[in-house]
Amino acid sequence: MQNPRKLSLNILLNIEKNASYINIELDNALNKSDLSPVDKRFVTELVHGVTKWKIYLDYVIFLYSGIKRNKMSDVCLVALRLGVYQILFLDKIPDSAAVNESVKLVKKNPNPKIAGFVNGLLRTVIRNRENIKLPEDKMQYLSVKYSYPLYLTEILVSSLGFDECERFMEAQSKRATVYLRCNNTKTSVYELKDKLSKKISVDIYHNSFFPTLDYCIRAEKMISLNDLEEFNKGHFYVQDISSSVIGEVIDPKENSLVIDVCAAPGGKTTHIGEKMQNTGKVIAFDEHPHKIKLIEENANRLGLTNIYPKCFDSKETNKDLVGKADYVLVDAPCSGLGIISRKPDIKYSVTKEDILSLSEESYKILCASSQYVKNGGVLVFSLCTVTREESVINVERFLEEHSDFSLEKIDCIDVENSGYVTLLPHKHNCDGFFVCKMKRKEM
Repeated sequence: MQNPRKLSLNILLNIEKNASYINIELDNALNKSDLSPVDKRFVTELVHGVTKWKIYLDYVIFLYSGIKRNKMSDVCLVALRLGVYQILFLDKIPDSAAVNESVKLVKKNPNPKIAGFVNGLLRTVIRNRENIKLPEDKMQYLSVKYSYPLYLTEILVSSLGFDECERFMEAQSKRATVYLRCNNTKTSVYELKDKLSKKISVDIYHNSFFPTLDYCIRAEKMISLNDLEEFNKGHFYVQDISSSVIGEVIDPKENSLVIDVCAAPGGKTTHIGEKMQNTGKVIAFDEHPHKIKLIEENANRLGLTNIYPKCFDSKETNKDLVGKADYVLVDAPCSGLGIISRKPDIKYSVTKEDILSLSEESYKILCASSQYVKNGGVLVFSLCTVTREESVINVERFLEEHSDFSLEKIDCIDVENSGYVTLLPHKHNCDGFFVCKMKRKEM
């Protein structure tokens, strides 16, 4: 049987070498492995944890290392990251195990001194773990403490302010909660809870900020939810509260025409279909054929017949649909900085240039898609990020250039607002998210 720490080392090395997505590398490796479920969870913990805290771990390592980064092999560095992570973050792992197993990972190194170096450095960390001093500079302090690149820290502070940004980063460092959206066209939330509670730990979701989301369930993900009978029967969809609330913001009436212009994989699309009780029509655009297949699969599993996926580039306008839609959803491409707790590698892949280009792309999509909204219809713009460049600034720009639209108060979120809300994990117990509701004036 494979060694879980060795597998973790290899996964982390592949992520570094190929700049690949953590979830893809992790899933591929675990699917091929012969590890027990317990060891697979341990590998997941190590890979996610080391990725999440990489900058902080490196700060600690080079605080005590006599070898500079450019002189240290990738294998040695990743082995040290694994060791330091276990020592500082995993209370159930004995220090001796963290040290000894990390040393084993480098024992085959051509340089025989590396094993001794790893052993000595990790023991130094153990002795000094209560006295690790962080940088005094405020930006560098946040960057190191919460493991965000300095440029990204500066962007987030400019959007949120220093204190709010620190609370945001702290909340994003915690384990993300798993939520299930009950499919009310097939079952009730109470029936679903009763069935699931025999297999996993669940409770019905209650949050005063989102009073209408009383059909969601908080779940303890101890097994693969995709293997549950209730999942395969289409009784629920795995979706965070911040995404589920978008369906409530739209709140479509039955028999409406809704266009979801960036629909894959279909979470919000299918929620809209459920909200209309399988009536009306939800046209779901995505420019990638393989993603259209995902929308179809999800709609079929949930038993929805009012979903119509279509391969289309939403930076363009489909002339046949101009002025036809009662509701349009633009869940636009973005930096994804609101979901770092679920995808920690986002921190290291998003650049300043990405944020600016994504902001411009989402604005083009918003403008093109606004043409579908009929007079008196609703346009909803949402993003899983918290930067002003991608959210508020784009909304203000859009309203300046489109005088036939105005902000519409969002009533389903119990937060004072004039038409847009930035949801924050430390305030609202959900992913970071931005949502704006606009209405086209009656002519």
